[in-house]
Amino acid sequence: MALAYVAIGMLQSDSPTYQIVLAHALSGLAWAMFNSPNVSAVFSSAGPEKFGQAAGMLMTMFGVGQSVGVVVATLILGLWINPSGMSSAATDGLQAWRSAPGLYLWAFRTVCAFAVAAELGAAVSSAVRPPKQTAVKPEAPQTN
Repeated sequence: MALAYVAIGMLQSDSPTYQIVLAHALSGLAWAMFNSPNVSAVFSSAGPEKFGQAAGMLMTMFGVGQSVGVVVATLILGLWINPSGMSSAATDGLQAWRSAPGLYLWAFRTVCAFAVAAELGAAVSSAVRPPKQTAVKPEAPQTN
């Protein structure tokens, strides 16, 4: 997924359509490679009697994650509008962004860099996490 964000972040305002499609296809492929085993693991650990609860929790977390992602991306993008000399009034419409594509691309790349850093941090924390301890059930005493 981090590689997909790097590819998306490297797009230019004059990038050909095939590069845009390939970068986003890589993102979709990475998401599918993560999501399928993740959902399978959640449902297999929940058990059939708790499938409804597991599905509700997954959908809630997906929704919360997407919402928080949009907020963080918007905050990062907004933090660099005024310092770069572009007033908030100048960014009211699509035409304003078209007049300053360099600023938009720079802010977009910054958002992608934060996403890559978050994903790499998650991968490292997952890799160094101690393995899950499994409970050992005591053997029942044998009666003769």
